[in-house]
Amino acid sequence: MSRRQSSPVLEALIGLAQAQNAALFARGANLDVQALGLVGFDAALAAAVLAAQALLGHLWWVPIPGLVASASAGASVMGVTRFDLGPSPSDFYMQNKDSPNETALVQLLADLLATQGRIGQPLRSKTIRLLLGLAALLVTMVYSILLIAL
Repeated sequence: MSRRQSSPVLEALIGLAQAQNAALFARGANLDVQALGLVGFDAALAAAVLAAQALLGHLWWVPIPGLVASASAGASVMGVTRFDLGPSPSDFYMQNKDSPNETALVQLLADLLATQGRIGQPLRSKTIRLLLGLAALLVTMVYSILLIAL
């Protein structure tokens, strides 16, 4: 790449895109931790139900299918791993080593923005799966309380 002065605005935009991509990756990791907590909570509730079979009567098993569904949805969140890390530095360099500095930076920004777009789908999938797991847990708790208590 030639050593011509690059635009400070372009460099700032690249920094912003990198920070936004890092925040999106962190959001994905946060969703994984939340899903792990949901799975652990479901497992603890299932263990409590199994331990309290005698207290809960003949309908003790009622919450188990819902807890399994909730835990399965939570576990599926952690299975979504299609995260795009952006352009390969070595490939990007080889493709742009003879380009003017400004042109290479424009291409880098375009690649980072494209990466940002590709990160969105796995995040949506993780969020939906986590919400489904939480909804299954809530429904399970409500119907279990109603059936067992009445």
